[in-house]
Amino acid sequence: MKIFRNSILAAAALVFGLTSCNSDGPHIDNEEKVFIIQVSGAPQNRAEQSSGQGVTATLSSGVAFLIAPDGSVVASHGLSIGGNPGDIDGPAGQGQVLGSYPSNTRVFIVGNVADVYDAATYTALTGATTWNAIQQITQTTASYANATAELPILSNHSGQPASMSMVTSTEASVTVSISPVTARLELGTITGGVWTDPSTATNQTEILGFTIAGVYVDNYFEEFNYAGVGQGDVFSQGVSTTFAGIGDPGSWIAAGTPGAMVAAPALATPTNWWAYNVPAGTISRIMIAVTNVTYQATTDGGTNWVPGGSISPTNTYYLTISDYRTGPGVAGIWNDNFVRGFVYGVNNITFNTVNLHNTPNPTEVPLTVNITVRPWDYQGLNADLQ
Repeated sequence: MKIFRNSILAAAALVFGLTSCNSDGPHIDNEEKVFIIQVSGAPQNRAEQSSGQGVTATLSSGVAFLIAPDGSVVASHGLSIGGNPGDIDGPAGQGQVLGSYPSNTRVFIVGNVADVYDAATYTALTGATTWNAIQQITQTTASYANATAELPILSNHSGQPASMSMVTSTEASVTVSISPVTARLELGTITGGVWTDPSTATNQTEILGFTIAGVYVDNYFEEFNYAGVGQGDVFSQGVSTTFAGIGDPGSWIAAGTPGAMVAAPALATPTNWWAYNVPAGTISRIMIAVTNVTYQATTDGGTNWVPGGSISPTNTYYLTISDYRTGPGVAGIWNDNFVRGFVYGVNNITFNTVNLHNTPNPTEVPLTVNITVRPWDYQGLNADLQ
């Protein structure tokens, strides 16, 4: 797995060139100044499955809100993006001139809104007249869950407008770290493996075949705002087999050898994941519908195998992650809430006959899988199946 540096997606350095007849030296006041904005810092790649593929999140469009101390929006300006991701057009490479505003104005950036939002939502955002109004505009998780990793919605990573500081009598700057407004949960492959009886090691079962009939997400805020905060109710699937949340129904047939049968989305550069954008603030989990399950069993440690008969291949069964761990054999459960701008990646879920249940979210027999976590960029976790 390729390792990427552990940094925020991008640093947006907003440099304001100031013109004034006043030359009293460095200070902050409310005099009218000419604001020039620049965005710098290369967006980060994040890993893609075991193939080492990667995508780069880019800043393709954006809006800069200029916010007064009382929270009112003084103005909003569309960012003029240059030929390279993150570049801002302007005279002689100095940046984009936004106009003259009081120097105590703060800045909040929302990126890629024109690329991923519908026209009505974009109009509501750009028409907001207060910082509070910006925070009240929400997007449903369901409408954004399948957005690509290449053009995530971006905003100030702190979730707050950034203040500037004077560096000379004619220049001031403010550094804004921007990151995706949601977290991202990704699953690479699903493997049908081997079960060994904990009391009698010679008793084993191994999966011969299966089909993934759907991959779904549980436990996530149903809405989020542009400041990266989950809003509304937290979706819970419970034990219902009628899936009403985000996810992908479909048919992915496993291939491989007995005890190592693997199902995954078809290879397509640069994406080979079941992947979902989810709001921060909860620990979202994966549920998987499985059908056409066949297996064989042994009671002599693998010398003789007989077809299994206790699982019906015509029935649908369910795998539910109960817990995550940060590596194989790690004793403690990873239980930190998801954070915006981070990718939570499960490279592989390996299940056996014991992990298959008649409903999602059973109370018996947990399934733990490994998860990794990195800024967008990437993070992988091990997860417990139920």
